[in-house]
Amino acid sequence: MQRDYAIYKERREQLLELVRDEHAAHHGPIVLFAAFESSDKKFRQDSSFYYFTGIREPGAALVIEPSGQTVLFVPNYGDVRKRWTDNTIEPNQQSTDLFMVDEVRPLGQQCTGYQVGIFSGNDIYEELLERLTQAVAGEETIFTLCPDTSRGYVAQRCLLARLDVVVAGLVRSCIDISGVVAQMRRQKDKSEIALLYRAVEVTMLAQQAAAQAIGDGMTECEVQAHAEFMMTGACMQSAFSSVVASGRNSTVLHYDENAGTMLDG
Repeated sequence: MQRDYAIYKERREQLLELVRDEHAAHHGPIVLFAAFESSDKKFRQDSSFYYFTGIREPGAALVIEPSGQTVLFVPNYGDVRKRWTDNTIEPNQQSTDLFMVDEVRPLGQQCTGYQVGIFSGNDIYEELLERLTQAVAGEETIFTLCPDTSRGYVAQRCLLARLDVVVAGLVRSCIDISGVVAQMRRQKDKSEIALLYRAVEVTMLAQQAAAQAIGDGMTECEVQAHAEFMMTGACMQSAFSSVVASGRNSTVLHYDENAGTMLDG
């Protein structure tokens, strides 16, 4: 069944309105970045980027202009990536209509492989850099997710710092809107509430499966396998690593080795 992307368009419109109200003295685009792939674990999209796009494409960028025009920039893989994955977005009218944006454009020049990263060459970001350069030169404000915290939106902040080397003054031109985004995401709509109920339901089933697996001589990882089997079977993935601890291991709050053997008593 095809996803309805209207809710993401509504959220973008609401975000633009909130940013205008909170930063009336400033003018400029909202820029959001997708997460990047890692070769050693399953890709997970940045939650806020997904909240406003519904898109799982790694390495993409979203620009919401002050006028409300929305441009989605996607990495330019040519024909390479589609040989490896099934989630490649093409910069064409079909993608524009599907994702309910005004335009889907290449991020820049064609990549040499099927992945992009924070430190990919400048030519990979050429099209986006052109817009960011224009914003800085025109003394526009760039509204983005760049909180002054130790752990918030680290990948996006690293990319901004990296692009600041090319577009001098880029970081200085940015205003953090993570507070506005957090305010929006705290208020759940009906579809989100339904998903929360479903997640709770599957978690309960996983806990029950784990409980039934517990026994003398069973390993912690076997119990973990029973729990995660239920999640995988429901086409879901856990929000964090499973903590399956017995005996003295259970005194470690974030124990994750899950290798101990349970003994009776």
